[in-house]
Amino acid sequence: MNASEPTRSPETTTPLDEALAQTQDVQARLNSGAQELFVIKEVLKHELPADARTGDVAQALEKHDALEEAVQECADDLEDVSQALAQEVAHREKLEKKLTETRAGLADIEAEMAAHQQKSSGN
Repeated sequence: MNASEPTRSPETTTPLDEALAQTQDVQARLNSGAQELFVIKEVLKHELPADARTGDVAQALEKHDALEEAVQECADDLEDVSQALAQEVAHREKLEKKLTETRAGLADIEAEMAAHQQKSSGN
């Protein structure tokens, strides 16, 4: 787990945490697909003689290159989305911690006020 991933327990997983996890899973699968496309292209380059790379074969290789580039662009875009989601999760966790601290402080103040009011009404 890296620093940008949420550290919540399964009981406190939010929809944003789930979206981040799903995005990271899709990103991993997309990167794997991009790597497979690259390997296929390299095999075809080495196995197909240059004189066989004409007509439909040449067209298929060009389409393969375009597809590989599009998949890589999508993977890069998805990585940006994952990073933005991870930042949002971290930001919300900080806000939730601050809110919890504020609520605890407010509860302490309310308890002090109640004790003071009780003491004042007792006198």
